[in-house]
Amino acid sequence: MAPAGPPVVKELNATDLSISQPVYGGGVFSIVCGETKVTFTGMDDRGQPLRWAWNLVGGAQQKAAVQAVTPNGIAYHFAGMDYRIKLSPHEGSCEQLGDGSIRLNPNTSGKLVLILNNAR
Repeated sequence: MAPAGPPVVKELNATDLSISQPVYGGGVFSIVCGETKVTFTGMDDRGQPLRWAWNLVGGAQQKAAVQAVTPNGIAYHFAGMDYRIKLSPHEGSCEQLGDGSIRLNPNTSGKLVLILNNAR
């Protein structure tokens, strides 16, 4: 996906922000930032899900920090602290690739949701 013009940023309410980025070939990549989650959605100009994924590439430093990759998230340990990227059930998945990078895949609706709270 490549940007086709500037993004459109809107305050949805007191806690949520929407960013819509038009993409070449038609369609839009949207991000909705909330207090407890961030939702990413890619749709083409016909309203069908775009084929997209998010590759996390960090080389040796990422490889050393990653403790576990599951379909529901990634556990990290860095500088004495534990961190977690957690995906909402049925709204995306994680996989570790052979080169050590990690791919975050949207669901069949083109949506990927990251959970932002500390619940384990």
